Amino acid sequence: MNNVLKLIHHPLKSGAGVYSDIFHGNKNGITGDRLFCLFCPETKKFISLRDNSKLEDITIENNEFSVSIIIGDIKENFGVEKKSVDTIKVWSRNVEVDTYKGIVSDYISSYLKMNVCLAKVSSFTDYKQSFMDTGPIHIISQRSLDSLSRHIGLGEIPTSIFRPNIVVSDFGFENENDIKKIVINDFVFNVTEVTERCDAVSILHRKLQSISDSPILDILDELNDFDGAKFGLYLRSETDFCIHINDVVEVM
Repeated sequence: MNNVLKLIHHPLKSGAGVYSDIFHGNKNGITGDRLFCLFCPETKKFISLRDNSKLEDITIENNEFSVSIIIGDIKENFGVEKKSVDTIKVWSRNVEVDTYKGIVSDYISSYLKMNVCLAKVSSFTDYKQSFMDTGPIHIISQRSLDSLSRHIGLGEIPTSIFRPNIVVSDFGFENENDIKKIVINDFVFNVTEVTERCDAVSILHRKLQSISDSPILDILDELNDFDGAKFGLYLRSETDFCIHINDVVEVM
């Protein structure tokens, strides 16, 4: 029997993960996941880990009146200033966002040592206006991660290198390309894409395991018969959902 082992959401796109015991969500994703991003005020393009690996240190809490920036053990609270609406480029899409110019963006810019502006998703009902491209939920299996760790031979690979939302014990499929649906707690999630990994994985691998060079993309490509550095799946739920740690996972 395969089970849910970890549930992780990322309030800031490319930011630190927050572990939970329960997730609520809908076809547009997990409640509270990837609500915020950072973008360059000059180019209007969002900032990714490939631009600055220190993004992975940051998480965000917010309510109607304030935004809290958490970096390690330090939490700084900022009153919400007047927000403005802007349009930024997220990969190939134009996305409308609420921007937080002023002291909170200045604080993050100071930590990253680059000029950035904090933005939040404006529309929670239109998936095309989200910060995710091919699927709002990312899932990996612990068995696959353990196998990859053995192939690389540099010790246990941290889950956060792949930035998943859901970690399950095992998919039970030899080839992830064959998986079409995943059912958790009777909720159906359709596979939208087998995830082909990018340089962000190598960047985090070097950072989190303190190594000078990462073979991870080359090894993933080799394990996939040189069909790309694929690892994990993107999912989209058919309905509103509620899932928990230890829920049974059925793979189809």
